[in-house]
Amino acid sequence: MAKSSAGKQTGWQKALASAGIDAVTDALESRGWTVLPTVDAPLSDNVDLHIINGEREAQLAVTATNRYGWVSGGSVTESVRDGAPIVNRAAAPQAQADFLVLATPARPVGKRETPDDWRFFILPAVEAESAFRRIVDAVINRPRADGSPREAVGPIMGFVGPHADSDGEQEPATMAEKNDQMDRFAPYESAFAALDRFRPPQA
Repeated sequence: MAKSSAGKQTGWQKALASAGIDAVTDALESRGWTVLPTVDAPLSDNVDLHIINGEREAQLAVTATNRYGWVSGGSVTESVRDGAPIVNRAAAPQAQADFLVLATPARPVGKRETPDDWRFFILPAVEAESAFRRIVDAVINRPRADGSPREAVGPIMGFVGPHADSDGEQEPATMAEKNDQMDRFAPYESAFAALDRFRPPQA
């Protein structure tokens, strides 16, 4: 997970993030991309992977969760809650991610278990920003039942299905909100072709 979106992580969370990046790397390499991790030689706090295929290239941020049926937009903070960027949180001149890749289990796993089978959602950064901003505004900025504000802590979670019972703090209040989130993310599942079509904006 890009440093700018990671927040303070435990050892387990770092291991999960690393596993997600490894899984995305494997998926990209199997599709002919050369993948250059940026962890040891940081290109930007916003970018986890720099990918190249012939004359095509792109910069990716990656988030991972082991919570079945959900994707993570990174950690919420007070500044994010108040409108700061969710995807490319470190401002220029730092390099910006072109896409956010969301890694989530393809089947249920234990609470501290790392998935070995993943689903991937590949969103252009602007689309990811819009999708997770709606979640922040509708869920995290929604007052509690007693009218008190919710804390700006934890991950920004988006529902991708299938439906299941759960009791998380930041879940949609209604089935309609869950359906809306699922519909928003669905077109981007396994959308690796978007990387093939991508051309970086000209400076």
